[in-house]
Formats: sequence, C-alpha cells, structure tokens
Amino acid sequence: MESNKNLTHIITFTLGDPSGDGSGLKEDWRIKTTHSAKEIDDALRKFKDEFGIDIQDICSDYQCSTIYSDEAEILVKQGIIDKDGLDKNGDYYVDGDSDFVSIAMMMVKHYIPEFDWSHYTDDNEEQCLQLEGAGYGLYCL
Repeated sequence: MESNKNLTHIITFTLGDPSGDGSGLKEDWRIKTTHSAKEIDDALRKFKDEFGIDIQDICSDYQCSTIYSDEAEILVKQGIIDKDGLDKNGDYYVDGDSDFVSIAMMMVKHYIPEFDWSHYTDDNEEQCLQLEGAGYGLYCL
C-alpha cells in the first residue's frame, strides 16, 4: 500500500458472513483505489483462471484462517505472500482481515502492476463482488 493521489475509486465489500445466516460475524471494508471495482473483480477472476486460486475460497470454511500448502506455494511463487510466513507444513496463517485484504490486493496487483489502494472510510462507495463474503473463516464466535 503506497500513498497515491490517484486513489479515485471508493470500493466497499463485506468479509465474513454478510448474510448473517451462519456465524453472523462480518467486517465491512472500504478501500480507496486507483482502479474500479470491475477492474479489481476482473483481476481476481484472472488470478483464479490462471492459478486456480479463488479469493472466495480462501478462509471460506468456518474458523479457518489457513491457506494450505498447495495454494500457499503458488502465492509465494507469485510474490503474493512471503515464504518466511509459512509454517513447517508450508501452510500460511492469515492474520486477520487486514492480512486477507492485503493478499487480495496483491493478487490484483499481479495483473495491474500500477494498482494502488488504501483503507478508507466514507459513504461514497462501489461494491467489489469478488470480495463480498470472502474470508468467512476469519471470524470466530
């Protein structure tokens, strides 16, 4: 995340259980970005198509904050996560919602190298459908 005056898009999404039909635990996020929600969605879809890793599947099981070794290895090779963050089994523990969002934004940056973002709070917003409801396993009762 870098300081950039061209952060013109305000994007909103909910991590966790947005519908409240499971744990009911969620966190609403707003970020300010250099690119639109559609461009972010497209980049995340491209990452899924190329590498088989869907942001919707990361931390999607109840009380699961782990990216297992098969996907963690791919993310390390693509520069999304640092190999020093892997445990002895090659798994990566996602350290909360900020870490999760950072991983997602690095996946976007893989396809849009000039992409930049920052956490933001305001009521003017766009919705990023690929991140909506992602990270369900991050929120425990």
